[in-house]
Amino acid sequence: MVNAGNEADEQIAVLVQKQLADVGITANLQKVDPTQSWQMLVDGDYDLSVMYWTNDVLDPDQKTTFVLGHDSNQNYMTRYRNDKVKDLVAAARVETDPVKRGQMYEELQKLAKQDVHWIDLYYSPYINISRSNIQNFLQNPLGRFTLEETVKLEPGVKTAQN
Repeated sequence: MVNAGNEADEQIAVLVQKQLADVGITANLQKVDPTQSWQMLVDGDYDLSVMYWTNDVLDPDQKTTFVLGHDSNQNYMTRYRNDKVKDLVAAARVETDPVKRGQMYEELQKLAKQDVHWIDLYYSPYINISRSNIQNFLQNPLGRFTLEETVKLEPGVKTAQN
């Protein structure tokens, strides 16, 4: 399932379809109106879907909890279920020793990737454009931005950016 009209997602779907065909798996593409696709994900009415992920915080807990150890959202609609992984997610969330915690997250990655519940295909950098009279627009590596220090200058005002 892929959102119709999303050129990048449609290209990904065609590429994945071809790669699956190369190993003998037939995949039929279903282009779905974006207004319907979310409900299809919630209902589990799909076999494979192109989706995206971005973290809001610089900590592995967010993705592991949301995608590996969260029952109420069906692990971000993947319906992934592995009790060993879920227990390790819960333990890693509260571990205070940074070395031990890092080892736990490494183990989580290994276990989840062995189950192939989610395949990360690529990292898409964030692209922004701004007018020359906008100053201090900053975006973090996760794609989030804040506007507290952003300033719109009057036309003709010179800045270090001009």
